[in-house]
Amino acid sequence: MIIQSIVLAALVGGVVPYTPLTDVSSHSQIALTVANFTAVLSENNALAMDIYMNGDGQSGTRSVQKMATKDWVAAGADDTYLQGFVELFGEDYMHSYNLDAINCNGLFEGQSKSMCDISAKKNQLCTTLAYANYEGAKALAQMQAGVSAGVGTKPDGTDNKYMDELFAFWYGVYDGGEDDGKYSSGAVQGKRDSDFSTAFKVAAIAAMKDAQTAAAASPPDIAAFTAAYEAYLQTIVSTFAQATLKYVYKVETGDADSVDKYWGEAYSYFRCAGGLMDPALGATIEKKLNPSIAKSIPVGSYCSMKKMMAETADLGFGATPESLGTYKDVPDGYCDVSPYIPLTDVSSHARIALTVANFTAVLSENNALAMDIYMNGDGQSGTRSVQKMATKDWVAAGADDTYLQGFVELFGEDYMHSYN
Repeated sequence: MIIQSIVLAALVGGVVPYTPLTDVSSHSQIALTVANFTAVLSENNALAMDIYMNGDGQSGTRSVQKMATKDWVAAGADDTYLQGFVELFGEDYMHSYNLDAINCNGLFEGQSKSMCDISAKKNQLCTTLAYANYEGAKALAQMQAGVSAGVGTKPDGTDNKYMDELFAFWYGVYDGGEDDGKYSSGAVQGKRDSDFSTAFKVAAIAAMKDAQTAAAASPPDIAAFTAAYEAYLQTIVSTFAQATLKYVYKVETGDADSVDKYWGEAYSYFRCAGGLMDPALGATIEKKLNPSIAKSIPVGSYCSMKKMMAETADLGFGATPESLGTYKDVPDGYCDVSPYIPLTDVSSHARIALTVANFTAVLSENNALAMDIYMNGDGQSGTRSVQKMATKDWVAAGADDTYLQGFVELFGEDYMHSYN
């Protein structure tokens, strides 16, 4: 099925669209399989695992697991563009991450279902994106063998339709219907462009068109194709650097119930492009976001990560920190004052604020429950309670009480607990 120009042009701001030379509509429907997986995961883990492993028939015999375990070299593609991921995340990095997230073990051992589920969902998109990248490498291999894109020696033109397949796996369904362009890495690029006032999705399509033109030339223009393919990869680095920043910001500013979800999104989106990034930058972000390494994402992480990117002239494939823009919800001056960054993990201590919020919420309607929360806590901050704080003996705990004495002289002994 060849897309109608007017449909996609409307979706990408009037830019002349990518028009496949061959029929890759079946390939594009893997996006619907991803949507199906996403819809069932939280309620039916076993079914989600089956969809991941075996597909659901919407994209023929394809499955996301087959994409995650693709051997580029055995399939005849140079794996140069894959090696950064292998070096950063390890062999079988994509499939093992999918399994760990779906099963909520391994890398996610001890993490919440919220973090595991969102990580599994987002990594389906990373997997189809990685497979799109493979298609680009395969197209290049065919060109090096002298095979141009378009109608080849076979009647259906399948000698080199790999650039078209890259588009299909990146964009998703391209039939102009209600699912057009959804559930794909291309859709993520569009959303981040809205968040950061950028146009990386448009740039990605422009790069694909240039690559298609180079692939269709006779003889194929390998140099032009390589430049265009790497321009496309530059947009991938840019978009997923943006996604990483957005969700790190949301971790440190969002409500406590959403922290794990945002953390999973930040880390998973980083992994979509981490292997294409500057190696030192990627390694540092990996240590900060991998939940099997980091115990938390502390306040100040957004600004420190933003600064780290700003100090990296080339984020990867020519992507620049200046081109990323700023996430729309970040207030002006947010990073102007250096935040306090704890040297130790005090996140559990910080959650006493949630106990205070719980006390405040129930007091007017349930005095007895409020008293119990005051006296015994509610478990959100470990065994801490506000009563324990109110009755703390500074001297017995080894602290000088000079800064307490003014309160005692003004309000009396046990002034805090008695007032409560």
